[in-house]
Order: sequence, then C-alpha cells, then structure tokens
Amino acid sequence: MSSSTKAPAKAKPAIVKAPATAAPAAAAQEASEDTRILKKHLIEKVARRAGVRKNEVRPILDAILEEIGDNLAEDSQMVFQPLGKIVVKQVKDIGGATVYTCKIRRSGGKTEA
Repeated sequence: MSSSTKAPAKAKPAIVKAPATAAPAAAAQEASEDTRILKKHLIEKVARRAGVRKNEVRPILDAILEEIGDNLAEDSQMVFQPLGKIVVKQVKDIGGATVYTCKIRRSGGKTEA
C-alpha cells in the first residue's frame, strides 16, 4: 500500500480593497482645486445678489455673454466697471475654435506709500 501525500492546498491571495473614503477624498480634492465658474453658478449668484428668480436672470445673462462674444470678435475694447477694461491682445484660430488672449485691467484702489 503506497501512501500518497497531497500537497497542501494553496491559499487564495487576499483581495485588498482601498478604504471607501479614498475615492471621495480624491474627488473632493479635485473639486476644491477647480476654480471654474460655470454659467449655472453665475446665474445662481446673480439671482441671489439681485433678489430675483434664476429664470429672470438667464435670458439677460445670455444676452450679455453674446454681446461680449460679439465684441471680442470685433476686436473691440470693452470697459465694464467695476470689472475693468478688457483689451484683446491676440486672436488665433485653432482646431475649429477661435482663441482670444485678453488683458483685463482693474483699478486697484488706493495704494499706501
């Protein structure tokens, strides 16, 4: 009678999962670094500041943005106080889009000597 010895079964490798908080933390970090303001955010802020409904602000903001875009295309100098003076410095057509390089000059107020 021959005795056969079986090799011990190999243990399956353990699957280590990242903590559940890792992904949301990374997303939160990316969100905190995003400094863009989207049109919907601007509409919300303007509506809150002016004390009107968002649906009243939307068509006005659309018209303003369209006029600014048209003036950029005409290479016009724009003065919007308190924002400042906007001057188009360079225009490039890149891949079906027009890229405008602008300079915005804002008045700095009083300076101390």
